Amino acid sequence: MSYLLQPIAVTDAGQTQSSTTASSIPARPVARPRLLGLALVLDCGHLDTGGELFVLDRVSRVVLGRGDRRAMERTHDTGRWTLTDPKLSSTHAVVQVEGGSVLVEDQGSRNGIFIRDQRVDRARVLPGESFRAGDSFFLLVDDVEPVRPSDRPLLPTFHGAFARELDRLQKLAVSPLPLLLMGETGSGKEVLAQAIHARSGRPGAFLPVNCGAIPDGLVEAHFFGHDRGAFSGAVRDEPGLVRRAAGGTLFLDEIGDLPLSAQAALLRVLQGGEVTSVGSSRPERVDVRVLAATHRDLESMVKAGQFRADLYARLAGFVARTPPLRERRADLGLLIASFIADGRLPPIRMEREAAARLLDYDWPYNVRELLQAMQAAAALAGGEPVRASHLPETVRAGTAPRPGQDLSPEDRALRDELIRRMRERNGNITQVARDMGKARQQIQRWIRRFDLPR
Repeated sequence: MSYLLQPIAVTDAGQTQSSTTASSIPARPVARPRLLGLALVLDCGHLDTGGELFVLDRVSRVVLGRGDRRAMERTHDTGRWTLTDPKLSSTHAVVQVEGGSVLVEDQGSRNGIFIRDQRVDRARVLPGESFRAGDSFFLLVDDVEPVRPSDRPLLPTFHGAFARELDRLQKLAVSPLPLLLMGETGSGKEVLAQAIHARSGRPGAFLPVNCGAIPDGLVEAHFFGHDRGAFSGAVRDEPGLVRRAAGGTLFLDEIGDLPLSAQAALLRVLQGGEVTSVGSSRPERVDVRVLAATHRDLESMVKAGQFRADLYARLAGFVARTPPLRERRADLGLLIASFIADGRLPPIRMEREAAARLLDYDWPYNVRELLQAMQAAAALAGGEPVRASHLPETVRAGTAPRPGQDLSPEDRALRDELIRRMRERNGNITQVARDMGKARQQIQRWIRRFDLPR
């Protein structure tokens, strides 16, 4: 993973045209404009090397081509990006930056440029849209966050908002403050919690527990331990999860599934740092960092009396959101490379059609679904390049049932707006995309995701 970075210029907020002296006017913070970036998402022959990002800041054109190594260069306002893809020509294409979009032009290459399955000589690409050159798939991203080579982000991402969230979490990692991670099922909350623990400096273990998997009636005993004879079957003393995590981090996954009775006991741990075993009256001091995660709307649960307001206030020292994979499509290559690096996926190659299917799919079960799909595909490929036929049927078809169709308020609002605009434009996707300021491909993905008639 590599980045080409350029200093960001900020105008002098102290300058003024009026007769009032500049020193008497409070300086206004100047918002940094959103940065456009071109992401190499998938290089079919080099999936183990991950994606790359060319930040299109202060550059008017980028030349794409083949070289003996991956490299990014910049001369004045022109960049050159070389990749090791053998299907690229030495000078394959030029990407011209024009406002919030780019114009991609073929430079007489042998294998051409493709938008979806159509070869084009030149084409305008909007944020969220992808194109293929050789065996390499690129995606235009409209909000990227520059990362210096010396930076060590908690997780790699080309998603600007997520990168900024990760930066805040990294600064909070050494704090004892409880953190609440919100996100859809499979979006990587536990992986993020592990990364936070790794940067915390705490010597103890990272102990994950799924609150929804503990049998009813035994939640308090599991969390806080029990004395011998405290209840039928308690044949010996047990320390419980909180004590086992002493000096480390207790990760409470699916905290929204925790019964109200156990919520009260957990609140005592957070408030006073004390735990009392079931069957005992002696509280014991314990040093434990608590990270919690859920896919549920805890604020709504508080209003409905299903979750304690005081516990929510304690857990929500800082609330972070892990975006669903459909919102960070540019990270597909980064994620696949991480699966290979940590041994969850063998080194693999991929045919173009399979890569195109990965980019088109919405991944309703997020990173977990991607991992399982790639593991199955690698096994079926048997050491050969992964073909589209090796992918799950849902990925090949580009459609999948939403998990319980449990839409967030934001998703419901988006679905309603999409229905309204489709009616206004008589189903014309191009006009709807223009009205909403989105890529046509994105509108098509939303239509598939919400299962709307076309």
